[in-house]
Formats: sequence, C-alpha cells, structure tokens
Amino acid sequence: MEAAKRAGALSGKVCGAGGGGCIVFLARPENRLRVEQALKEHGARVLEARPRRQGLRIEVIPIPH
Repeated sequence: MEAAKRAGALSGKVCGAGGGGCIVFLARPENRLRVEQALKEHGARVLEARPRRQGLRIEVIPIPH
C-alpha cells in the first residue's frame, strides 16, 4: 500500500480474507499507470476494474419444487 501511495494512489482498501483477496486503490487517471507499475514492481497482479454508476444488482429466480 505504501508503494502505491508513493506512486500517487489517493487511498486503498483491503478486501477479502484468508489466503486470497484484493486491495482496491483509488487514483487520479493521470497517476494510474504509475500506481500500476509500482504495484507490479512489488509482485502484485493488477486486475482490470471499472467503477459503475449502478451498484450491484441481484436477481432472485425461484427454484421449482
């Protein structure tokens, strides 16, 4: 997290638990590549994600008995 912050990330949040999980970082668009590079240099795998205007939607489908 410190490397990402030094590279320009505004904040970070650890998500998940146990043997897996992710860290989500918030950065201005002009700092994105620097933050990604800093993370990769520290062994991170950067996953693509894009914020959405609409939050999570769950559709419940009844299971016939």
